[in-house]
Amino acid sequence: MNHELMNSTKRIKALTNAAITADTDGANIDLRHAQGCLVVVNVGVSAGPADATNYWTLVLKEADDDGTGAPSTYAAVAEADIVGAISGTTTGAFALINDAAEDDAIYSAAYIGRKPWLRLTCDATLSPGSTPIGAIAILYPLRDSTFATS
Repeated sequence: MNHELMNSTKRIKALTNAAITADTDGANIDLRHAQGCLVVVNVGVSAGPADATNYWTLVLKEADDDGTGAPSTYAAVAEADIVGAISGTTTGAFALINDAAEDDAIYSAAYIGRKPWLRLTCDATLSPGSTPIGAIAILYPLRDSTFATS
């Protein structure tokens, strides 16, 4: 069973682990060989205030292919295409870190849309302070098992 799981998924670094202080875009995630994607975000302890005016929003954005095998302009994913979205959002948000009790945690969301490109964006509102954030994307199930490498 574990062997099949390893061969039917691909793990990609979606956001390099780093202490960030401002809006930060993750890596381009190529979904052309997968049918879905689980994004797992590891948020460390924030050095700044996390409150109603200083906070982080974790957002998924999608893009069409620009015709050259690269993403075109990214836009927020619709709520219906995110399993784990914040209810009532049209911004692609799946986590809001606006309280000190909400940092030092793991957040996740599954993308079930049809666009070939996906990206995690960490949106800073005002000054949430330096916060270590990193993320991986797990692509599943793969359309081509030769694509499965970590």
